[in-house]
Amino acid sequence: LDSITVAGLRFDAEGRATLAVTFSFAEEITDFGTDDVDLSDTHGTLSALTRGSDGRFWNATLTVPANTNDTSNTISVNMSGLRDLAGNIGEDRFTSSNFQLDTTGPSATITLAQNTLKFGETTTVTFRFNQAVTDFTSDDVVLTHA
Repeated sequence: LDSITVAGLRFDAEGRATLAVTFSFAEEITDFGTDDVDLSDTHGTLSALTRGSDGRFWNATLTVPANTNDTSNTISVNMSGLRDLAGNIGEDRFTSSNFQLDTTGPSATITLAQNTLKFGETTTVTFRFNQAVTDFTSDDVVLTHA
């Protein structure tokens, strides 16, 4: 096994993340299945593996539960379960590089420069997020009794 690539983070409506996983081999292999893959050092489940046209590349989708935040993740392959076209059996284990998983959504602390206002007065409102956010606009703010 030459490499395991994890990329393409996407989120579904329930907050689960999916990532594309590609297993790249130096030569064509046969009988590669999810039972050869060890996910004990990562979070999530792996879809069925799809063989590339030349048998050297195999693809799957890793689905990670919502509210997962872990900086230490790897995917391993038990090489002794694999054979090349000549029938040679693989040896040892191959482990991916470490990757981070973060499916936790941002949280915000909202502060007002003045907590009590009279009719016609204004105040500065500060939104402080626990992580970087994108596309935050005034349309995302819901005012009640204001």
